[in-house]
Amino acid sequence: MLLSAMVISLVVPVGGITLAARSSSKSDQQAAAAETPLASLKQTAEANQSALQGFADAHPQATLDQADYSTYLGLRIAEDQSVAGYNARVSVYNASVDAVNAVIRECKR
Repeated sequence: MLLSAMVISLVVPVGGITLAARSSSKSDQQAAAAETPLASLKQTAEANQSALQGFADAHPQATLDQADYSTYLGLRIAEDQSVAGYNARVSVYNASVDAVNAVIRECKR
């Protein structure tokens, strides 16, 4: 399922790993997404989701060693970013459809 996602930034202090979520601006995501066709963005998002799911299926344990956790973070970040790009592009298309539909409604009056 493709949902709007937060962009995750990784903060690695000495002695542990913490994740800090930050919201990237919707207009930045939309501008970047506007340069790539929707089908390509969807294919990338689905491939990244599949890779993350495959990793999760192969590692059912609750605790990962450091190397596996690093792999997980890389997959997770790629998945989050690709889904955000896809969702931003869908938002651009939806806004365009809404604008066209508004014109059509006005013409019918």
